[in-house]
Amino acid sequence: MNTLINTDLRKIVNILTLVTFILASIVVIGWIFDITSFISITPNMTAMNPLTAITMLLVCVWLFIRCNQNRKVTLNAFELS
Repeated sequence: MNTLINTDLRKIVNILTLVTFILASIVVIGWIFDITSFISITPNMTAMNPLTAITMLLVCVWLFIRCNQNRKVTLNAFELS
């Protein structure tokens, strides 16, 4: 039972990490190419700081590695253990 809960929680964390990574990437791309609709949701809202988006990207990478360090993860032709 405990292993099943850990597996389910790991899947949820991985999905949320991926969603956060994608959103932070969109913001960074918005800052690089000066796309205002990527930086903030509406023109009246405050834009996300690019340093915040970069920090979120780094935290997502760390969280993905941390949650999957006991499993063998394959990405393309590379293997991470």
